[in-house]
Amino acid sequence: MLDQEIKLLKKIERTSHTPGLYHAAFGQFISREIASSVLDVGAGDSNFAQTARDATGQRVARVDSDYATDPPDGIDWHGVDVRDLSHFYGDPFDVTISSFLMQHLSPEDQAKAIQEMVKVTMPSDGKIGHIGIFPVYKPNSLRKLLSKNGFEDVALVFEANDTFDKGSILLRKLAYDTLWIQNNKHLTPERREALASLIGQSDTLSRKATLRDLARRAFMQRGVSRTDTKA
Repeated sequence: MLDQEIKLLKKIERTSHTPGLYHAAFGQFISREIASSVLDVGAGDSNFAQTARDATGQRVARVDSDYATDPPDGIDWHGVDVRDLSHFYGDPFDVTISSFLMQHLSPEDQAKAIQEMVKVTMPSDGKIGHIGIFPVYKPNSLRKLLSKNGFEDVALVFEANDTFDKGSILLRKLAYDTLWIQNNKHLTPERREALASLIGQSDTLSRKATLRDLARRAFMQRGVSRTDTKA
């Protein structure tokens, strides 16, 4: 019976990153002082949303296209696609984040996703919204592109948090940097589109699949409900 459950578990591929990773990747921007509302795009089965709600009373909504057929536990989840977040146009967030999502999208879809994330991010005071994208696999290349094309007033690449024990799994994941985009008065619709296209085509949010990745994807079977593992 146990062997059967393990085999079923191995068929499912949905992120479950910890609140610790979120705080290390996004830092103060997801704190209650800055963000009373957060949209977590591609949230999977992470318990960051529940932890934040319990600890600070923040609203943390979760988006994942997989939720449409395989709902998560808890509340405030939405089975919509990151390339179309029109569901939230009338209810913007202070901060929108994504973790280990962009690498699974094509350059064109990365650009669409970034545009949508910006559109739904604007605090209630109407001044600045923050969009965090983790990880950036080629940070130096992206910094140069942003500078060369005059986007440093709205987009910056922050260095990875280095406060964890060397050699830990978490630190290895955080050997990457985080892209932050500000939805401020300088980010006009035209610049937003140009910025999103530049980032998507830059190949800086993607990485080459390793043999381990390919083997895992071949083994995984999509369409298996998580509820099948609860026997």
